[in-house]
Amino acid sequence: MLWFNKKAQSKHNEDKIYMSNKSKLDAVAIDLKNRPSRSPVLFVSYFFNKTKEELVKILDEQQVKYSVVENEFAGDINITDEGTIYLIKTKTLDKVFNFKNFAAKTESHICDFFFAEHYPTYSKEESVLNKIDELTGCKAVILFYASLDEPLFKFFGGDNIKNMMIKLGIKEDECIQHSMVTKSIENAQKKIEKKISSDFETPSQDDWFLKNYPQY
Repeated sequence: MLWFNKKAQSKHNEDKIYMSNKSKLDAVAIDLKNRPSRSPVLFVSYFFNKTKEELVKILDEQQVKYSVVENEFAGDINITDEGTIYLIKTKTLDKVFNFKNFAAKTESHICDFFFAEHYPTYSKEESVLNKIDELTGCKAVILFYASLDEPLFKFFGGDNIKNMMIKLGIKEDECIQHSMVTKSIENAQKKIEKKISSDFETPSQDDWFLKNYPQY
């Protein structure tokens, strides 16, 4: 894994950028599998159902223990159950955030959030990140996993970044983390948001661009 020196500052989140979707998913599974059993509750979140299917497949293959949270049962989550991994759609997090005991426990580090992808527009992510900060007292670890073959990366030279990684000798299972990359993602999301007139829900990020971004 390649770490650059500067860390992302925006909303306490960092990005782990991989060359391909496969290497990204493999990394998610490895990170979850190696997570200490007495770690805070972890929410592994996704925006698109296709990503959920991919996560379920790789986590099952790697024998990672997790629980899928369906919308109607989100309020029943036990946020004090150390080491538990919950797979949850990002919009369902709202019901978790409304859990009546959540705010009373912000004095301690009780949960972390891994996002298996970015959403194409920034405001939708920003609202989630603001809510996490508000309810956890900015103590939660927030980590985004992304790959250079995702449609979003076409808007700021994903292929160029991949070529740079190859020239630097970075392997397929290694990632880059740098505030400049995180900021570039944010800027791309904001530019996309200014150009769209709709934000219809779709099964995948590819479908989202086809349906909501005519220039794609």
